[in-house]
Amino acid sequence: MTPEYVIDRVWRAMLAGKPMLMLPWTVGLAKTLRGILPTRAWDVVAGRVFGVYDSMEDFTGRQ
Repeated sequence: MTPEYVIDRVWRAMLAGKPMLMLPWTVGLAKTLRGILPTRAWDVVAGRVFGVYDSMEDFTGRQ
């Protein structure tokens, strides 16, 4: 996502009176799946599909 895209979406949500905006769309999907799936199934989906458990593997920080 570009900063311009995010700014546009946030601005539109604010003007529409929405209290929350979830970007990208996969955040909303993940929230829904977490509510529907049993914990063990969610762990598999979160790890293999969304990669949340190893998302910081390549993080190096400031150089």
